Amino acid sequence: IFYHKLGTDPADDPKIYGEGCAKELSLGTSLSEDGRYMLLHVSHGWRSTDLYFRDETDPAGPAGRFRPIVEGIDAHFGGRIIGETLYALTNYQASRYRVVGIDLQNPAPANWQTLIPEADDLTIEDVAFAKGHIIVSGLKHAVAHLYVYDLHGKLQREIHLPTIGSVTGLAADLESDDFFFVFESFLIPPAIYRCSVSKDAPAQPQPEVILASAQAVDPNLVSIAQVFYP
Repeated sequence: IFYHKLGTDPADDPKIYGEGCAKELSLGTSLSEDGRYMLLHVSHGWRSTDLYFRDETDPAGPAGRFRPIVEGIDAHFGGRIIGETLYALTNYQASRYRVVGIDLQNPAPANWQTLIPEADDLTIEDVAFAKGHIIVSGLKHAVAHLYVYDLHGKLQREIHLPTIGSVTGLAADLESDDFFFVFESFLIPPAIYRCSVSKDAPAQPQPEVILASAQAVDPNLVSIAQVFYP
């Protein structure tokens, strides 16, 4: 990973991470909402993820060196830094995944706070972060469900989806109340929806269609039901 400052020659960009790393590793970065911290994801294939961070207020000094948050744990991690906390989605000690809060200055697992615990009937697939909220997308009996939590892990509401189907492409911005996702089902072709975490939003918010594909099937002619057999 190289650090590039706009307006400078890319040939002079310093390498900030990756020297001596195995070529099979996958690297990714993101910034905290205030731009102070850079989060580095180091993925070891499907096996595990290491997480590091550095202080961007002094990138050239000791504080600017990458410091480990999660390292050497045989599990997957991903998330965002908000303030002094990493909000991480992980399958560590949770095969269906959970969301934990990790203090950047005290990142040992013993200090982690479980915000959204692993559920018996829901597998969390993705999380996104809108203004002051965590958006959780998961599967329950192979059907998509979408939930809004606050940053303390308190459930605010479930988003009512059009029908039985799947959710992908969950996206949000820490400075916005709005979040977006792609929904599709056996009857509904992929469409992009918008919803809001605002306190002014209805208790049972209906997602708004932003962009839709052509409807190939008249939904009034077909019904979808999920049936369980003993």
